[in-house]
Amino acid sequence: MSSPYLLGLARFSTEHQSLDQQTDSLVAAGVPAERIYSDKASGSAGTPRPGLEALLTVARAGDVIVMVGADRLGRDVPEMSATLRDLRDRGITVRSLREGLDSSTPVGEAMLNLLIAIGGIELALAKERRAASRAARKASPDFSRIISGEGV
Repeated sequence: MSSPYLLGLARFSTEHQSLDQQTDSLVAAGVPAERIYSDKASGSAGTPRPGLEALLTVARAGDVIVMVGADRLGRDVPEMSATLRDLRDRGITVRSLREGLDSSTPVGEAMLNLLIAIGGIELALAKERRAASRAARKASPDFSRIISGEGV
């Protein structure tokens, strides 16, 4: 049986982002560059992620998947929770550099799940704020002119 691998996961979602910083952080954490899997994917659930799919196919019991942040694991709470649970059931550890968490311990796994849940709440609240802002702009022509600089 071969030794466990350190595998990296990186994802970016906008044209203004780059994988360079994530890749550099993963390599600094000991992940060989050739074992870093990446995706350019939107934040929309259901968008294909061939890098993640390849990583999940390659990873085996004992391996450690390292990512810059827990949010790289998925784009919504159900996806991230299901992936974390699947990896745990397969004996694969998840390590998040930003949060300093490792799913190999009960506390680390619980904290990763908690961060996933809090992230989901923040996404929902941000969506509500954007909807309220759009509704306010639509309801008030003066608001739109002030924002655009016409009413100043």
